[in-house]
Amino acid sequence: MSDSNQLQEAINATTNYRNYLDTLNCEPIDKTRAYHLSLSDIEALAKLNNTTLDGVRLYLGQHTLSNGESVTRVYMVGTELVNGSSVDVGVEQGNFAESKPCPIDCNISSNLLNP
Repeated sequence: MSDSNQLQEAINATTNYRNYLDTLNCEPIDKTRAYHLSLSDIEALAKLNNTTLDGVRLYLGQHTLSNGESVTRVYMVGTELVNGSSVDVGVEQGNFAESKPCPIDCNISSNLLNP
């Protein structure tokens, strides 16, 4: 798939998700569209448990708001190579995603946020 096709697929998927979020009866802050993952977030994760990370795994999870609406949240987990397989070794303290949701912490002119 070409880069332009991949970008269009991402735009379509994020537009569909944003349309879904618009149907929810909750505060805009709870309608997270994306997350800002900074180099310092990755570096903080790399320092956990004095491990040597070989990667980062992003898990998607369902979070239920106080009004019963369900939204997706992301959890960043460090991985370490053990016997040829990447295994989870730690989660950054707190949920990085909760502290840096987009569009609140991101440039709202991004193509994926506003196609």
